[in-house]
Amino acid sequence: MFFKKHHPQEEVQILETEKPVYILGNGALALFLAARVQNAGKKVFLLTPSAPVDLPQFVEFSLKEEYNLQKKQLKIPMISHVHYEPECFIVASDYCNLKSHLTLLPSKRYPHIPLVCFNCLQSFDILRPMMGENFVRAYFKGYLFYKSSTLLACGSQPELVFSTKEDLLPEVKNFVEATELKVQENENDLYNFWTENAPFMAAYLTLSPKQHISELLSASENKQKILSVIHELSQLAKSDNVKLNEDYMIRQLIDTPRNFYHKETIVGRLEQTTLLDCYYNLLLSKARSAKCKIPVVSKLVKENYDALLSQN
Repeated sequence: MFFKKHHPQEEVQILETEKPVYILGNGALALFLAARVQNAGKKVFLLTPSAPVDLPQFVEFSLKEEYNLQKKQLKIPMISHVHYEPECFIVASDYCNLKSHLTLLPSKRYPHIPLVCFNCLQSFDILRPMMGENFVRAYFKGYLFYKSSTLLACGSQPELVFSTKEDLLPEVKNFVEATELKVQENENDLYNFWTENAPFMAAYLTLSPKQHISELLSASENKQKILSVIHELSQLAKSDNVKLNEDYMIRQLIDTPRNFYHKETIVGRLEQTTLLDCYYNLLLSKARSAKCKIPVVSKLVKENYDALLSQN
């Protein structure tokens, strides 16, 4: 596939007087959002514990976007302390780092600064006190893969989904406009949560490492297994008064880009274990409270744990 290179002279001048956007995290989603914001000419920092306190260090990587055939070389500053009053905070940490990253948020010093929290799987009641006053939950709808200093945005252009009853705050609107991504708004956060997470959960629990979802769906026995998982997840969603369209979820999996592998996106044993812990706590506790049996999901969670334990 041919990618058009983005030349340095095409960069937009960043205004030094502008309030920065702080993006919590250093994984694929954080890097992608930071790249989009920086490319729009806004000042942005990645907020991560591994970075210095006083002077920022920089992460350099290539961003390849399949939907517009663009390739850019990027250099994003990382820091572990908020030195300037932010325009807004964006929480985009990976699952295994979220709680430790949240300790970097100066919510007491900037309680009114808008905060957007993406893709949170943990119990939100625990995290809520750290979020400040003006926060909104959001979900990223797209396919990202980061490896060897290359970030690949696969398939069609990603979308951002916001759970809000009211209009987005001006600072959040500025962030959204800077990303130049499509936006959906729906006040039903439980619907957004299940719609955006259930297909990935089903694929992740069912797939083997380095197996593409198309391989699984092409075998009748494996396809029946993932259909059973989707049905059980739909039953759990129903306990939250959310009706999932099972045929639509299958269509989403069928439409997965050919170069996107669900289990390749979660790198490292710790990261995989943390994600499984999130699934275990979320799905099995919800099943108990809803008195809903999920034998296929429970078995797959156990098999995934066993597979991790067997790794050298």
